[in-house]
Amino acid sequence: MHLTKRRIVALFATAAMTLGLCAAGAGPAQADPAPKPVQTSVTPPTPQLDRANKPAGVKAPKGLPGMPSVDSLTPCAGGVCYKYATGRQIFSAGQEPDGISIRGTIAKPYLATVQGDYHTLIELSIQNVDPVSGLRNVVEIGSSVDPTVNGGSNDPHLFVFSWVENAPGSYNGGNGWADALGCDPCAGDSLAGDIGTAKAFTWQHIGTDWWASVNGTYVGAFPDATWGGDFTDAQTVQVFAEGAVANQESCTDTGTGGHAGTASSTNLDQYTLSGTVATPVLSQGTTTDPSIWAFTQPSSTWIRVGGEGYNSVGEALGVKGSCAPAAEGTPAASSLQVWKEQCPDGAAVTGCNSAWSQPWSGQTINQCHALSAPDDKWRRVWGNYLSSGKSIYVYAGSTCGATRQLVTNASKLVTPWDIHAWARAA
Repeated sequence: MHLTKRRIVALFATAAMTLGLCAAGAGPAQADPAPKPVQTSVTPPTPQLDRANKPAGVKAPKGLPGMPSVDSLTPCAGGVCYKYATGRQIFSAGQEPDGISIRGTIAKPYLATVQGDYHTLIELSIQNVDPVSGLRNVVEIGSSVDPTVNGGSNDPHLFVFSWVENAPGSYNGGNGWADALGCDPCAGDSLAGDIGTAKAFTWQHIGTDWWASVNGTYVGAFPDATWGGDFTDAQTVQVFAEGAVANQESCTDTGTGGHAGTASSTNLDQYTLSGTVATPVLSQGTTTDPSIWAFTQPSSTWIRVGGEGYNSVGEALGVKGSCAPAAEGTPAASSLQVWKEQCPDGAAVTGCNSAWSQPWSGQTINQCHALSAPDDKWRRVWGNYLSSGKSIYVYAGSTCGATRQLVTNASKLVTPWDIHAWARAA
């Protein structure tokens, strides 16, 4: 595949600069894998670059326009924040490797665009500190679900990215990036056909370039000149799963969507190094929100990261693959349940959740009970009252004096959020 097959689109910087970047992860559950290192220590025949057709890359916008408000969630500062679980290794002076590899399984995690989220990814990044400025230089490679960068597609795509002295570059181009001649895949290509398969992501310094490869096939390279020749080995390695989200309580999944440590969690394994006497040993880095995207470590070269996100109102874990509630359940006898849902489709086909039950007593029968103020969301009302001979009505006004609608046990009533009150009559 050549330059013309590439998708050159771009989005936000995939990493936030804490001690490391933010990033991503993926891989199915498995027995502790026997290390089968990618042969990064053996320099292959010098690969060729298509430098005549260097992709420019595209900067990512800071937000996705037209997304609905999510009134019970906490917005991220500046419209975006990074949630991630990270494994890392920091090297002593004189032991910095010039080749690094990690294996992860390509997945298609759910991205909550309904909440305005931007991407979910897994990543291998390497970095060092510029000796003059003291700022960080970084190269990254991984698999990302990012419709803004990838032409509206929610399939996973291969990406590369770079930072020059803390300044973010562009996705799949810029900063001197050139594709390898005959690359397959090339940076920006779809990995939809590889979902469920394990791929080794590698950075190797060869000659005067940082070369990226997938399963030993060259993708392309950044030239040393991008960093003034000061970035030729790795002082820090980071591997991780990341979500770039619009609200602190995102329901975006990362990796395979399985919570770290469970049978379906995301593996990043077979971590290997070359050009160093240092032993490859990953340790836990930052885990921003362990209640949803966690970290476990079966061995020194194998970590498990990722998981499902919150439900749509940020109150508890949601369901893998959607913003749906974990379970609605059946109301207790003589009770009414209401689910608050994010239903931007207007038909309440998709959405989530905040389930609660209201028991009825002799004091509450025939009373009008106010609901929340109107907004652009929907609700679902379901009662369990027939055995007591009672009826539940939903009113379309701010009081219980307007037109009412009977809620039966046979069907859950889905109503616009502008229905303000309900009452139960004998």
